[in-house]
Amino acid sequence: MTESFVLIEDEYREVCKRYMMITETEEMVYDMETIICDDVRFEDRNGWCLMTLLEGDEIAEEILIMLSNKKKLLYFFSDEVQTNCEFLVLDNDKVMRKKYIYFDLPNLNRDEGHLKIEEKRKFLHWSDIDYFIGIAREDPYKLFEY
Repeated sequence: MTESFVLIEDEYREVCKRYMMITETEEMVYDMETIICDDVRFEDRNGWCLMTLLEGDEIAEEILIMLSNKKKLLYFFSDEVQTNCEFLVLDNDKVMRKKYIYFDLPNLNRDEGHLKIEEKRKFLHWSDIDYFIGIAREDPYKLFEY
């Protein structure tokens, strides 16, 4: 299974507007309290915008920085079939933590920065991303302790 989502400490309508401007997309669909634009769903999660990539693709770091707009951002991508993952923590457009693990393409691997939460459990293998996803779903602010 492939899972990909972004949490941004911002109002979901504002993030959707930035996404549409960056990707030059003009069509969106409102459904209750969500917006679907291209293959991305935007919704509110307790003051955070949850962006779920419905196709499970990854997002380029440059786009994530533009989307964050100097806010806190968490990005998760996990592919069980290929045992790949990407984890990115941005705060005020600064990369605080980057962990990319690619089983078949080790030249793409990255390991930069450190989070306080990693003192309890280190991020060593692609499957460790599930631990950090669980924390983000419970309280995303815990991942912003440096």
